[in-house]
Amino acid sequence: MKKFIWDNKYFLLPLLMFWTVLAFLLLAYGYHDSFLVMNSIHFNWLDYPMLILTWLGDSFFLSALMLLLFMRKDMNMVIVAIMSVAITGLLAQFLKHWVFFEWNRPLTVFAGKDMVHYVGDYILHKYSFPSGHSTTTAAAFTVIAWHIRKRKIMPVVLGLLTVVVSYTRIYLGAHFPGDVLAGNLLGFIGAYFTIRFLAPVIRHYFGRISTSKRRHWQRSLFVAALIVMITIIIHPFS
Repeated sequence: MKKFIWDNKYFLLPLLMFWTVLAFLLLAYGYHDSFLVMNSIHFNWLDYPMLILTWLGDSFFLSALMLLLFMRKDMNMVIVAIMSVAITGLLAQFLKHWVFFEWNRPLTVFAGKDMVHYVGDYILHKYSFPSGHSTTTAAAFTVIAWHIRKRKIMPVVLGLLTVVVSYTRIYLGAHFPGDVLAGNLLGFIGAYFTIRFLAPVIRHYFGRISTSKRRHWQRSLFVAALIVMITIIIHPFS
């Protein structure tokens, strides 16, 4: 684990700064009021970009995007990233619906919309902990950052992107800072175990399949990813 953290130091740099801010606000203001501090900082011109950026954390959208962008370059990396998203995403949903199912979102906790900044019809009430978008974003980008860990700039960019997408959950009134912090940590740790235990199996399997079969996989996954992307773009709030 220590080596994994060190290998991801450039990716983790912006995340550690973000986590420190979240932890400080949680300690200083408490679980709920720390949300009001962060959510109160908003601008009309930033609302729509934040709404667009938050969809990068959607597990289906994120998986489809990774397939379209990286499938031909490094199929092994994409499959590992998608497996990490699937595993951590399912775990987050299990925690939401079965363990912390009584933890409501800000709009419910603060009993109305007057105290919470939200955008358009993006209104959520239940199943707050942990943040699923923060989980899957951290999981996917951790895997990608680990694969390109010898570079310096791109892992930092991925770390910043993870921070921004995670922050949109607070900005849009969907989650408390503690939800986001827990989601990020769950995603990062989940990515570690995926890389440690599943990546060798996936690499072994795809290393054995023929070129024609690999191309068949790529075409099938490309079509599936395209369908998912189009569906989400047409019906983003369904």
